[in-house]
Amino acid sequence: MVNGIKLCTDMLNSAGDDASKEIIFLLGALSTIDPDGPHEALDMVKINNIRCSVVSLSAEGMFENLCSIQSCKSSQKPLVV
Repeated sequence: MVNGIKLCTDMLNSAGDDASKEIIFLLGALSTIDPDGPHEALDMVKINNIRCSVVSLSAEGMFENLCSIQSCKSSQKPLVV
């Protein structure tokens, strides 16, 4: 998650301030292994005004924090396949 946010943030910041910026996460893993703590990456999203959407097919964990930081509505009920 952290590496993805860093990569996307760098790419989206080069688009300019007038561009619409959004990261869409599609995941099916129960956990994430990141080299750094997730809070730094979540702060980067907030500072750069990047909208995030999450499609989760598994446990939610840190992505709920991402939604709460952006004051967005996470899907009311997780999709169970």
